[in-house]
Amino acid sequence: MSPMPTTVKVLDGWPSLAEGLASGGLGREWAALAAEAGPGTVFQSPAFVMPWYEAYRPQVEPVVALGYDPYGALCGGVMPLMRPRAGRAALRFAGAWMPVGAAG
Repeated sequence: MSPMPTTVKVLDGWPSLAEGLASGGLGREWAALAAEAGPGTVFQSPAFVMPWYEAYRPQVEPVVALGYDPYGALCGGVMPLMRPRAGRAALRFAGAWMPVGAAG
């Protein structure tokens, strides 16, 4: 049996993320997926990720990679990722280059 194909959608930057959240059920699907996965994913839920992105908005552009099953249902994701605004084009996991207390 071959694995079911997954489609990956990347929301890169504030406009892309805002459009994705405003377009329908992404926020609900994301929260439900995080809740279903259990307490180990609390830092990947929109309740944590979105305020984190807002706190670091002057320094980073948000990046969220979402996986969808063949039926169009959200089945996974990688977040919080970010792209520093100044001087670095590299994609990084949130907090990978920031000292503690760097927000704001």
